[in-house]
Amino acid sequence: GQSLFQRLFDDMRPESPFRPDADSAGRRALRNSALSYLTYAERSPELAAAAFGSADNMTDLLQALTLLAHRFPETEQAAGALFSFLERFDANPLVIDKWFAVQATIPGAATLDRVKALMEDRHFVRGNPNRVRALVGSFAFSNPTGFNRTDGEGYRFLAEQILAIDPKNPQLAARLLTSMRSWRSLEPQRADLARSALLTIDRSAALSNDVRDIVERMLKG
Repeated sequence: GQSLFQRLFDDMRPESPFRPDADSAGRRALRNSALSYLTYAERSPELAAAAFGSADNMTDLLQALTLLAHRFPETEQAAGALFSFLERFDANPLVIDKWFAVQATIPGAATLDRVKALMEDRHFVRGNPNRVRALVGSFAFSNPTGFNRTDGEGYRFLAEQILAIDPKNPQLAARLLTSMRSWRSLEPQRADLARSALLTIDRSAALSNDVRDIVERMLKG
């Protein structure tokens, strides 16, 4: 049980600085898997926080950061790791995209408020498609418990974003809209709320052809 994962975590500790070879990558993957199980078993952020502090590569940093943010989002350890990660990689746009995506995929209904707050962050650039995909796209595509809130606010939020994005970047708006393709498979309450959000998009008089085509097919299908 837990002792096995502890042994794996200890045994897979790197004995030298970061190396990109396959063997080293495999050891990192195994150690990070053990870290995940141990963190969940111990119900404490301490081990993940220590792993974050000692990480010397992006794989380990992101794994520890994700564990902290997803499992213990309200703790000082998670807040500290998120701040440290942002400060360290402030000048690297691709890595900052990962910072947004980690937070957009925190499980639970409260994440929508976090996503909205992050849209006001100075690092969020509405005209940057990669940044929008990292935050709004990750939330819609990869956060089932956050996006599919029982009150439908996740769907309404996405509809608002699609309508705001569509005049400037219809391809991006259309891509985001495809996150709702399976709305008919939801149970009745959520399906009704998803349909309402789709109708909000459909009723807009100024839709691009890209978005118009997708939303009409979704509603008719």
